[in-house]
Amino acid sequence: MKKFSLASMAVAAALMISPVFVNAQTYNFSYNDGSDTATGTLVVSSLGGGAYGILGGTITIAGPNGYDGTGVVLADPNGAGNAWVLANPPNSGGADYIADNLFFPGGNPQLDDDGFNFDLTSYKGPSGFIPGNIWGNGPDNYTILEGAYNIYSNGSFSATPAPEGGASLLYLLLAGAACFGAMILTPRNGLGRRA
Repeated sequence: MKKFSLASMAVAAALMISPVFVNAQTYNFSYNDGSDTATGTLVVSSLGGGAYGILGGTITIAGPNGYDGTGVVLADPNGAGNAWVLANPPNSGGADYIADNLFFPGGNPQLDDDGFNFDLTSYKGPSGFIPGNIWGNGPDNYTILEGAYNIYSNGSFSATPAPEGGASLLYLLLAGAACFGAMILTPRNGLGRRA
């Protein structure tokens, strides 16, 4: 009985892990206002009704402001859809960054007026990273804020689903591990015995 319970636990663990990967989707995004450009990824999960919550991601920025670099999209500590404040972070000039991490892939705009926060972790200013935010103002109109005073409006933002890469392989590995565990741990009482 002990061997059967171990195999059952392996299968249950595989089934518990898989919904996490099924629910999360990755989108590639780009922002451009003619001066500043940003590209990156958004890892999102459906909230229903066409809304998605941004769980995290990456960002790369290039432009004339000197804040070129790479960083991370910050997760909402209160859960996507709940406004949160990155209060007076370093290199912000005392500004607070408000975000709700809502994303509407089928909408225009795809981001609401709170958008998402990010940190340019590769840029080391006088006191650490450079904070930022991207948000929607209305159809086909977006704004990016970087650091204390670099704000660029009338930008474009577009996010499209990223090509799926490793999810199928992950599911195959999980299924294989569960089957292998069941084969190893299954009692051999039913197999023929030599007399």
